[in-house]
Amino acid sequence: MMAGTARSAPSSPVRSKRLGGAVAVFVGVAFGFSWLVWLPLAVAGRTTVMPWYFYLGSMGPALGAIMAAFVLRSADGVRVWLRRTFSLRGIRLALGVVLVSIVLYVGVGLLVEEVATGSIGRLTSVGLTTQLPGASAVLVAATWVVTFGLGEETGWRGWLMPVLTGRFGFVPAGLIVAGVWLVWHLPQFLFNIQFRAMGWATIGWAVALVAGSFWLGWLARLGRWSIVPVVLWHGGFDFLTSSDLGPSTFPATVSTIVMAQAAVVVVLILAGRTRARAFGVG
Repeated sequence: MMAGTARSAPSSPVRSKRLGGAVAVFVGVAFGFSWLVWLPLAVAGRTTVMPWYFYLGSMGPALGAIMAAFVLRSADGVRVWLRRTFSLRGIRLALGVVLVSIVLYVGVGLLVEEVATGSIGRLTSVGLTTQLPGASAVLVAATWVVTFGLGEETGWRGWLMPVLTGRFGFVPAGLIVAGVWLVWHLPQFLFNIQFRAMGWATIGWAVALVAGSFWLGWLARLGRWSIVPVVLWHGGFDFLTSSDLGPSTFPATVSTIVMAQAAVVVVLILAGRTRARAFGVG
């Protein structure tokens, strides 16, 4: 039902213009709000402990989605979009995938940590980060879910991905969203110590982000375009990969698994196999 809604994108020239205007509004608000909020951090430069407004900046895509939904469908359309985007119906399978994925990331991550370092003694530090000094793992996880999880996914997978999927198809939409998503992150290379420390690993980060675009797009579609599962996944991913006090191999291990998951999704789609429909991508 919801996937059908996303496929019924405007095809007439007039409605296509309206869609283009809505996308422009989305990008303008998402980037404008986030980048403006992060401007003091960018000016200050290298930052270890993030102030509260760093997390506030994550709400740019959500605000952009609300404004774009209004432009495209008016106030009534916004209400319909909100009901679909935060629906709890038909998301059981997607939630199951999220749970299995997180367990897989942690299990494989611990195995790799043991092989690479000979110790998993930092297990109790999983999720902990210098960005939130003194915060417990539960508080850190909750912070990632309600800020970058909710703020980003309301925009990327809640509005932009379904709209573009309906207009261009899943794979082109995934690539476009990945490009927009990547550019949105760029100011963090001016102040976020974890981004600044990446060096050549930035290439791997970019590849993982493209993979994440396809993986989360599929996960959202599996949940009938409800973002509840992807918000939880995104928060869990940030919890595991942004932990600079936890196991050192976790970020690379988790990102590698996500790339593999995304590759499977894309191959199934491009191959046009019957199995793809069972995964909710056909």
